[in-house]
Amino acid sequence: MEFLSLYDIACVNSKCGGVGGRRRVNPDEIVLSIVRSGKNKDGKERTSLSVKISRELAKKARYIFGDRLDILISSDGTTGLIKRVSAGGFAASSSGSKTSDIYIKMTWYEGMPRPDDKIYCKATLTDIGIEFKIK
Repeated sequence: MEFLSLYDIACVNSKCGGVGGRRRVNPDEIVLSIVRSGKNKDGKERTSLSVKISRELAKKARYIFGDRLDILISSDGTTGLIKRVSAGGFAASSSGSKTSDIYIKMTWYEGMPRPDDKIYCKATLTDIGIEFKIK
């Protein structure tokens, strides 16, 4: 199965070259969602892709805040993989509240998943990282 790096998509498309109802997240889930945050100076909507890793799953994968993580999506768009990288990737951060869930937020670009609503994806820990099925 071939995987595509969301970080690579962001780098290619970025100008600077860098990059409803509530439901509790199960310990073995990844949450994908789109965040819209106003408009940029050209009047285009600013859209971000947000990925949430539960604290339990992050602990099993030994991910901590500040780790550099890349998100890979299979070429057919059904499977994702989050893995630690030494260069590039996105910084693992917190939401700023009293949670230890890990968040990865990036500018959305064409070629990245664009869920209409939050997607709760079943995840499993592998030798490479966290693999999840995109519903």
